[in-house]
Amino acid sequence: IYVSVPYTVISNCNFTRNSAVNGGGAVYARNAGHKYTNIYVTNSTFTNNSVTSNNDGSISGGVFHTYNTVDLHVKSSTFTGNSAVGSGGIFRSSGLLEIDDCEFYSNRAGDDGGCIFMGNTVGVLTVTNSKFEDNYARRWGGVVMGYGYRFESCTFNNNKVNTSLSASGKANTGRGGVM
Repeated sequence: IYVSVPYTVISNCNFTRNSAVNGGGAVYARNAGHKYTNIYVTNSTFTNNSVTSNNDGSISGGVFHTYNTVDLHVKSSTFTGNSAVGSGGIFRSSGLLEIDDCEFYSNRAGDDGGCIFMGNTVGVLTVTNSKFEDNYARRWGGVVMGYGYRFESCTFNNNKVNTSLSASGKANTGRGGVM
């Protein structure tokens, strides 16, 4: 789905095995000059969605890639087995990202943020009442990489970053199994 309108609702939907060669295996959203762009997601499942490489560096957000201050509100949804060659196995966000009562299982990022990558842009992440299990990032943040976030009443189990040896025999120093 390509979103460039001010208001979008995704409710009671299943997204399975969708892919893109740029950002957003299921949803790519950008603010196309509107004062606000908001996406509301409720009671939905996202399974095995992915972003593969197109060699231009914008290979983030296995499920959602939001660009240019799009606000994303996600409630009572499940994310399983989603991946990105780059950062953010599920989310790549540059705006407000609010998550409540969601579950995240076995999501992967080839770089940073196994589930969520907020980058170094203006963005605020708030997560409440959610569970994160078996998520992975190659470099930083098995669950999240970014700036400006708050977690409340969440559970984190077995989330990881890479700790193996590189091809040159040096240790890959993955940082932050969760953040």
